[in-house]
Amino acid sequence: MEIQVLKFRSALGLLDSVIPRKSKKTPEILANVHLKNGQIIATDSMKAVAIEMPELQGECLLPYDEVTKLLRYVPGSETLHIEQDHGRIRLAWESGKAAYDAQPIEDYPALPQLVDVLIKQTVNGEHLVSGLLSVVDYCAPESDKRPVLQGVMVLLGDPVEVVASDGYRLAAQKLPLSIPSVNDNTRSVIIPQDTVYLLGELWKKAPRNNRNAGNVVDLVLPRLEMDLEVDASKIKVHFGIVSLYGKRIEGTPPSYQQLVPDYEPTVQVYGPDLELALRRVQVSASEKRAALRMVWDAGIMTLSDVMGNIESKFPAQTFSAGKYAVEVAFIREYIRGKSGLITICTRDHKNPMLLRHLNSPTVVLMPRIISWPDEPPPEDGVAVAAGNGPSDKATAVDAPEEEDSSEGNGEGAPGDEEETETTATEPAA
Repeated sequence: MEIQVLKFRSALGLLDSVIPRKSKKTPEILANVHLKNGQIIATDSMKAVAIEMPELQGECLLPYDEVTKLLRYVPGSETLHIEQDHGRIRLAWESGKAAYDAQPIEDYPALPQLVDVLIKQTVNGEHLVSGLLSVVDYCAPESDKRPVLQGVMVLLGDPVEVVASDGYRLAAQKLPLSIPSVNDNTRSVIIPQDTVYLLGELWKKAPRNNRNAGNVVDLVLPRLEMDLEVDASKIKVHFGIVSLYGKRIEGTPPSYQQLVPDYEPTVQVYGPDLELALRRVQVSASEKRAALRMVWDAGIMTLSDVMGNIESKFPAQTFSAGKYAVEVAFIREYIRGKSGLITICTRDHKNPMLLRHLNSPTVVLMPRIISWPDEPPPEDGVAVAAGNGPSDKATAVDAPEEEDSSEGNGEGAPGDEEETETTATEPAA
């Protein structure tokens, strides 16, 4: 097999996020890439990527880390010769050579094959990838006990919608795409968050120009088309020289429409003003689940810590007076990079808050139940509004208030003189 060093090095660079890091739990065979009949293949057993390289006709395994480190120092213009000989993989180029022990090809996992494909459609990849990336940070961590929250839910139809939730927050975005569902098994597809991140990286880095274009413009400009295939347990996306294979997360996603109430705007703030005021309040992000008070009326928004020791005021467009307590880390993450007007929609301080900003996803935040000056301290462990919030057993956010006998995570007992705090919602077990 022969290939230009620069081209081979660039192709290997696309696979870096697929190769699992070495550990006692990782099979040694997965530290290799599989060269087979015009493709370079890498897998971590949960997802796989195949890069089209027609020059590489034949089959062998290459140790990824060793070869990529070596090729950093080989001139890109030289031609790399690859051959397997008597249990050794031999690499040679004009100014040098190297050899490695060959691993048994039969031990390397085969590329997954889709069976009984339910969806096969070409879509605008830019719209799909940007939509998935816009909500993926709202997924629950892999340690969460609810797998359906560990990925991005793609709700098929016209338009396509993408949704992610960790049980305390929810983000939803409509995309300018239409993918019809075939049956109940294809009304939604849950894509694991690590697969979404990998797709975003490949879409950004991999060449997508049309190598068979008939004119210079089409040859230079990146193609936006992406081929999407889905079967009962797997997904495959293909664009340019890249094919990505991944497993679907099984399960029924929450009925998210019930979790996004249609509230009227109550206040609008300028993103940088909110960010600056938040810095002045100095609520520590390191404090576990620290809460922030927000009060607005008569054109003024006031932020303060839970104890009211520090206040910061700034102009706002208020449509109605209101107050709210929210986890400070969630607000910090939401306002990052947002320069325009942020619209806040609430019904009261015991129900979810909606945040909207230009073309960003609609975000729902669960309230923190704290003690307010004009109200008696909340009962320890009280859960209001949406029951357990966004979960795989979704409850409408406008459901009647009800008490939960389980212990909350508040730090004060009923009747304490100091202001107390508990959580409006906890993830379902």
